[in-house]
Amino acid sequence: MEGYDMKLLDPSMPSQLLRSAGLSNGASFGSLIGLYLNGHVSERLGFQKALLLSLSLMTAAVFIPFFAPSVEVLLVGQICQGIHWGVFKTLTTAYAAEVCPVHLRGYLTTYVNVCWVIGQFLSVGVLRAMADRTDEWAYRIPFAIQWIWPGPLIIATSFAPESPWWCVRKGRIADAKANLGRLVDSRTTSAKSLDNMVNLMEVTVNQEGEARTGQHYLDCFRGVNRCRAIIAYCTCGIQILSGTGL
Repeated sequence: MEGYDMKLLDPSMPSQLLRSAGLSNGASFGSLIGLYLNGHVSERLGFQKALLLSLSLMTAAVFIPFFAPSVEVLLVGQICQGIHWGVFKTLTTAYAAEVCPVHLRGYLTTYVNVCWVIGQFLSVGVLRAMADRTDEWAYRIPFAIQWIWPGPLIIATSFAPESPWWCVRKGRIADAKANLGRLVDSRTTSAKSLDNMVNLMEVTVNQEGEARTGQHYLDCFRGVNRCRAIIAYCTCGIQILSGTGL
């Protein structure tokens, strides 16, 4: 969904309204806000509720660019949508990393990037189909297609288990066992094995809590963490440096 939505801001969009660089920059600004808010919201509400909330608000935010009477309103719509795109960027990967088995974790987290590319391909096809239109529907139809994604995603997310790691961090051990039971094969996993898994999670969470005591965001740029931060910046920035932003 994010790959499709972000590609709508491509300069080749068949409308003079969408040729302003401020629109794509507005979406990027909103994404930064969403990236920051996601850490607090998902930790407070849980991954499932945070994603449901963001999908619901995203559905409402689409109305702004769809009915936008001016570039200014369209910019506001892109910022509002960008906030939720920022949430989707990090929440989905973090959720996949916590609920997926270790030997499959790399595949599922990488699949997030595959979905972005699929969405971009779909967006290019829609934009090409609208290229010959000269009326207002040349940009309204691509925006309206965004309403296709939230519905099925909301339904699927409603049945998805909450991260047992989040439940343990919140002290909800019973919920952690229940959600973990939905993620494992009940035919090969006994109740004792579930208890052992949850106990391991508790020990890990407690150790992480002790390690985080007195730490701040500035610690990301000190010592060994500085190298990790540089690697993360290079990995994320190489898309822009290679010309994606063009």
